Amino acid sequence: MSKDKKFYQNWNSINSLFVIWIGHNDLKCLYRKKTTFEIDKITTELFNLIEKIYEVGARNFLILEIQPQHINPLKQSKKEDILMYNNKIIVKAKNFFKKHLNTNITVYNTFKKIEEIMANCDFFGFKDCVSAWQNNKKNKMEDYLWINNHLSEKGNKILSDDINDILTSLKV
Repeated sequence: MSKDKKFYQNWNSINSLFVIWIGHNDLKCLYRKKTTFEIDKITTELFNLIEKIYEVGARNFLILEIQPQHINPLKQSKKEDILMYNNKIIVKAKNFFKKHLNTNITVYNTFKKIEEIMANCDFFGFKDCVSAWQNNKKNKMEDYLWINNHLSEKGNKILSDDINDILTSLKV
């Protein structure tokens, strides 16, 4: 619960969207010898949790892929690990939907969107999509896509606007 905000307890399967976005930190600590096994384990556990949420009435899910950490200023995760995770999420989401045809499950391609922003830095209103603002604090934060290994507020706003456009376009 948030301070000074009323908790709305009357959710139902129609008016609620369950959003899941795990951080790259969950992948960057993998032991390189068992990466496939560990990503399988992480994604299986994630969908076990989604199944439990489904069992209590959730029907609308949005899963965000892990963003491309290999191209952020701190380069903390390996591209192949993130792509493996993201691909497994897509496969498991399709399988979940086949099992539960009364659901809406959308996987948002965070990876691709951030690559698009970085390739079109000026178009999205950034002066720097490669460096981290934390290393250039004398400059304006809104000029940077990255604060550190996390997106800036402006970067997150671009993602949220894109997600809103996608969700609004769905005829659910």
